[in-house]
Amino acid sequence: MTKEVRLTQPSNNSPEIIMEKAHSINLALNNTNACLRNDLTNLKQHVAARNQQLQQQRQFNDAIMDIAATPIVVIDADQRLIRFSKSCEAITGHDFEKFIGTTHWWKLVSTEDRALTESVFDRLRDDEQAIAHENHWLNADGSKRNLSWTTTVLKDANDKALYFIMTGIDITLQRRAELDARKQLEIASRLQRLQPANELTTLLAHELNQPLAAITMFVESSQQLLMESPSATTQLNTVLKQVSEQSERAGKIIRRLRAFISRGVITLVPLDLNAVVERTAMVMATGARKNGIEIETNVDKSIPEVIADDVHIDQVLSNLLRNAIEAIQDTAMPEGKITVTTRRRKNRVLVSVFDSGPGIDAEKASAIFEPSASTKEHGLGVGLLISHSLIEAHGGRLWIEPSVPGGIVHFWLLPA
Repeated sequence: MTKEVRLTQPSNNSPEIIMEKAHSINLALNNTNACLRNDLTNLKQHVAARNQQLQQQRQFNDAIMDIAATPIVVIDADQRLIRFSKSCEAITGHDFEKFIGTTHWWKLVSTEDRALTESVFDRLRDDEQAIAHENHWLNADGSKRNLSWTTTVLKDANDKALYFIMTGIDITLQRRAELDARKQLEIASRLQRLQPANELTTLLAHELNQPLAAITMFVESSQQLLMESPSATTQLNTVLKQVSEQSERAGKIIRRLRAFISRGVITLVPLDLNAVVERTAMVMATGARKNGIEIETNVDKSIPEVIADDVHIDQVLSNLLRNAIEAIQDTAMPEGKITVTTRRRKNRVLVSVFDSGPGIDAEKASAIFEPSASTKEHGLGVGLLISHSLIEAHGGRLWIEPSVPGGIVHFWLLPA
């Protein structure tokens, strides 16, 4: 009889199997923990390295902000100050730390420049990337700095503005130098333009001051004699008084013209232009009438007062009337006529002198104010040049209108 032998497999729930599974699980957990610890160590090292890199980058940025020679300002989308360069404090004298996180830095921007600066931010929010502009900043001592900026914008993926970066240059001294240079050029230009007038004025002042003083003295002596002599006529006394007034006025012309040429000084006051025109025409009419020439005025009573020096305007009108008289005489006409008009032209007051002389063509009219343009046989021929300079010094303009026959000269002044 044979005996059957059976091998029994251990049950899944046997202690041996359980022990084996537990060992496997522990081994897997240990391996996982080791991997996690290794990954965590690597992550910590990476974070530490990244933090160190960021710290170095921050220190680098701070160093740039500290040593930057130009003002740099970084503001956020709400216009709060985020960063600034030390040169901002050096230029303005303000402590910018107190502006960090606020919009108080706007107080530094000059009031008249704030709207323009705000428009720069609006344009950058739209579609522009960089804008060059200028504005003034107020220093701690109350003075102003003129700054030229290039402002750029940083946006997110949705094209929304995050930061505005303003990089500037202090151009205060440059603008001041440009202004001084412009003034010097204006002075040089005026001196060059008025050199002939300067020479004439010096000559007139030297030659005429003494005779004019003598005339005044003789007239005053004559008046004194007339007062002491009952037989003197009232008419003679009036004439002598007019002579005295005109001699004094000639002296004023010379003194004021010299002051204008040497220092560029003109005393501008509100002036009744019609009264000057009427008075000058009346004075010139006596001499003109002897040559068969009538001078009449046609003034606009509604024109406003002008800003001018009455002596200089009288001198200009006298020159223009004298030229008109000579032009008519050159035609050998038995009689002639000159008309002086005043009119309002927009924001200016226009004075025109019309004469019945031969006139002037366009080519000569364009060069009439050149020192060498005179065709007079006698005299220096710079009356028009002086008149032109005086009117320009008043902020006006004098010109000759081409016309044949008949001469037309215009000048305008600004109303008071």
